[in-house]
Order: sequence, then C-alpha cells, then structure tokens
Amino acid sequence: AVSEDDYDFILNTNLKGAFFLAREIGRAMVHRGRGCQVNVASLNSDRPLKNVLPYAMSKAAIAHMTRGMAAEWGPHGVRVNGIAPGFIATEMVLKDMKQEALEQWKAKIPIKRLGRPDEIAATLMGVPYGTLDERTRKVARHVAEIVAGRAVLPQYRAAQCAVTQP
Repeated sequence: AVSEDDYDFILNTNLKGAFFLAREIGRAMVHRGRGCQVNVASLNSDRPLKNVLPYAMSKAAIAHMTRGMAAEWGPHGVRVNGIAPGFIATEMVLKDMKQEALEQWKAKIPIKRLGRPDEIAATLMGVPYGTLDERTRKVARHVAEIVAGRAVLPQYRAAQCAVTQP
C-alpha cells in the first residue's frame, strides 16, 4: 500500500516539478517565437504495471500535459513532444530488482535486453534537433514509446523540443 507521503512525493516529483519547469521554459520559448520541448513520460503512462499506480498516474499526466502544451504553444512556434521509455537498465533498476525478475523482463523484450540510459539520451537529443529523421522537425503533440532503445515514432503528424525530467 502506498502511504499518503509516498503518493505526494511521487506526484510532486514527477508531475508538479515537471509541470512548473516546462511552463517556465515554455513561456520563454513562446516569447522568443520558437522552441522545442521534450517531456519524459513512461510506457506505464498507457499500460501501468502492478504496484506502481502513483508513478503510472504521474507519467500519464505528463503525456497529457505534453499534448496540451503542444496545442497551446504550437501556434506560437513551439513544438512539444514526449518520450515514453520502457524498462531501462538504470543503477536503481539493476540494484533494486532481483536477477530473476530482470531475466523475466528481458525475455518479454524483442531484443532480449533492457534499454540503456544512453539510448534514451540519444532519443531525447534526436527529437528536438530532427536528427532521428528530418521529418521529426515537424512532429508535435506526440509521445514516442521507446522499447529497448528503439523509438516508435508517429506517422509524422504535421503540426507544430528543453528537456523536463526531475
């Protein structure tokens, strides 16, 4: 069971902090008339796992925040997108998860390994600068799922990227 203190900590960290940071950065971009912001959600945004409900709720809210900010700021030349990483081999995951559980997760992933932090970083940098594909410079209001390091990009919906992750 999640305590109220844990619930508040998770939502304040993952949602409140990200919202106010994104809002301030977005205001500057709107004033400048251009910019691109990438928010970090999670695969748990749409498909929550057991025992991580507050985390999944906060990341789902980040995905909706991304789409809402894109709608508000797009007419001012600011694109807002998000990424939704799957299971990533971070220090915390590798330290806290039992080896047996890690192996079970790897077995479910097509390339049989967890994603790496450097792959997420490359995607974060690729979205704003269009280095993943020239067409990503036109993408907005999309949250790209990243599974084992492979980004699942949209069908390049034309619309109108600062990184917000506490």
